[in-house]
Amino acid sequence: MSSSPTFLDPIVINLLRGGSVLDVGCGYGRWGNLIRSNSWEAGIHTPPQVDGIDAFAPNVEFCAGQGTYHKVWHHLLPAPLDGKWDTVLACEVIEHLQPEDVDRAFAVLEAAASQRVILSTPNFPDFRPGGDTLTGRNEYEAHHSYISRDEFSRRGYKLIGAGFGYPGCEFSDAVHRLDPALIDILQSVSRAFPALATSIVAYKDVDATGAEPGTYRQSLERLTMADLRIAAVAGGTLAYDRVQQKFVAVDNLSSASPIFVMRGDAHAYAVSVGYGVFTFMPHEVVHCPAPALNAWELLNLQATIVSSHGIMLNRYCSFGEGPEITLVAPPLSMLLHPWFRDLLRLLDPFDARFISDASTRA
Repeated sequence: MSSSPTFLDPIVINLLRGGSVLDVGCGYGRWGNLIRSNSWEAGIHTPPQVDGIDAFAPNVEFCAGQGTYHKVWHHLLPAPLDGKWDTVLACEVIEHLQPEDVDRAFAVLEAAASQRVILSTPNFPDFRPGGDTLTGRNEYEAHHSYISRDEFSRRGYKLIGAGFGYPGCEFSDAVHRLDPALIDILQSVSRAFPALATSIVAYKDVDATGAEPGTYRQSLERLTMADLRIAAVAGGTLAYDRVQQKFVAVDNLSSASPIFVMRGDAHAYAVSVGYGVFTFMPHEVVHCPAPALNAWELLNLQATIVSSHGIMLNRYCSFGEGPEITLVAPPLSMLLHPWFRDLLRLLDPFDARFISDASTRA
């Protein structure tokens, strides 16, 4: 895209890593100039060397004349890239590709990154034709694809919301009617709740080979019912209460019930159909749809059930430290629940992707 919304700036700049950046779809050079002036906000005190590529030749000429970029050249994704950069940045780019080119483009961008890939895209289907720009009529400005939050999550990306609201979002429309000034205030809310955002910023850390870092070299390719547990407590089981951000004791399994995926005999991850992967922070349990697993999702089962921060699972429950929680095999009746098929889809990425090693914990 020739340019991008300003609400992306503070999010993207803080995600930069390393001493070299590839600006994919450099457009008018906005990111090259912003990185040069504000990379210190990401803790990078010497501005990174920034290269740029763009599908529209007049944009390449425009950026080359600015003196901001180390190199700028014409390039059409999903053609392979020759080189490696610490950060590969593709803001408002992926939606411009034809749907059949999206998978290959992801692979090309991830292969070119030594540390991190950052993408942004509209949080809603925003199809449009090409149009007139500062550098001339640009047919590459057309939007051909929509990449959903679930799709990014399936690919192992972590998500941050940017902006607030989108066409057809009833909540943001109501806020705008009530007081448009609230939109700026609520942009901070959408960062934590990407479903409310105008755009999605998706990022993924990789190592020098293009693989996700800190990973086991063994995936759960043979995940079966024998690898799953449910939490038994006080004659019932656990369910996640979104309002309290805690687990509560209930009588029956539901889509809010945490299902524990065993990692050997001593560790497990907790997921649910309704809320995705649970993350155990020092003072709360939160959830995200992405199976981008790391140490903060890992529970230690060796003595009592504790998080990577050493906090007992009971502390994440509304009933406190009283009733004992034990992990038991799920009943076969779980297969009859209408949400069980969705559980299988949720667990599928555990088979297909490596899972982050607990040694990555901070």
